[in-house]
Amino acid sequence: MTEAFNSMLGTHRAQTYLQLLEFIRRIVMRKLQERKEECEAWRDVLPPRVNARILKNSQASRQLTIISVGDQEYELLGPDGTFPVKLKEYYCGCGSWQISGIPCAHAMAAISHSFGKQSLKDLVPNFVHQSLTKNAYIQTYRGMIHPLPDQNMWPTVETDVILPPPYETQPGRPKLQRKREAGEKAKGARSGTVICKLCGMAGHNKRTCKKTMWNKKRLIVTATSSNNCSHNIIDTNNASFNIRDTNNFTTTTSELFKEQENKGDF
Repeated sequence: MTEAFNSMLGTHRAQTYLQLLEFIRRIVMRKLQERKEECEAWRDVLPPRVNARILKNSQASRQLTIISVGDQEYELLGPDGTFPVKLKEYYCGCGSWQISGIPCAHAMAAISHSFGKQSLKDLVPNFVHQSLTKNAYIQTYRGMIHPLPDQNMWPTVETDVILPPPYETQPGRPKLQRKREAGEKAKGARSGTVICKLCGMAGHNKRTCKKTMWNKKRLIVTATSSNNCSHNIIDTNNASFNIRDTNNFTTTTSELFKEQENKGDF
């Protein structure tokens, strides 16, 4: 949470306290209005995320076996175990309904059995906690932060002048990252394993691959023809070379390197 807030402030962290507070005030003022307009645009009684959660739980309830014992109490049997459900008390043995405020898969099966699938859509909001409804969100963002004029237009207050303490420039670069707590973990660095593109092994790259280290000093080239065979050991410092057989077959260094790379030799 702290890292996200610091990232949102950006370069404003280096400004004065008053400028920083004004920047935060404008962010909160804008966010309140944006979320208020978003809540008013919802067409259903429940927010979209709550509706998506209810739909997911309703689909999962199809795999459950329900046993009715009367007075809107049920016993649900499923792959995760057996759980009791009491609709009048908004209770489920798995505990998910009480914690999230959204009917779990067991509660959805009990609601469907008690009221029928046709009226399920209209009655489900009655079993969702009131803090997760559209009206609750609108009430949350009903307030607003009023805009303020420029600082130069603020009224002058007759008080003693309070000067900041003397500032002394410290040696070294100024620290931009926040000070972490004693038991807080340090920021994790990038982690990953290097994979060589030539041999496919982990722990090194193609420049340090042992399979091609021998090629840095000399290259063994074998050119074989149908009539005779010639073997040459050639230093790679030479700019170019040719190998000819009895059929006047010519191969350049660049072509030999490409052939060896395609075969996977280096």
